[in-house]
Amino acid sequence: MRSSPLTFSTTRSVLSSCSHMPFQCARGAFTRNEEPTLDELLSEPAVRLIMARDRVDELEVRRIAVETRERAERYRRDHERMAGP
Repeated sequence: MRSSPLTFSTTRSVLSSCSHMPFQCARGAFTRNEEPTLDELLSEPAVRLIMARDRVDELEVRRIAVETRERAERYRRDHERMAGP
């Protein structure tokens, strides 16, 4: 079945029915208005291809994610402590 071409009026109609772009109109994986986990992202074939092309190591990505999470938690704790009760 061939779909009709997108025109400005059909695109505007579709977009106007979506109150929370882009997630309301998105289809497929990762479209439930939530962020995918790192495991989900790293298991995506397209992500794996790009990582291989760019010579990005999965373990290094995971190490950076852990380090970033730890820094963010430390930052949050430090600022909560400085703000006091």
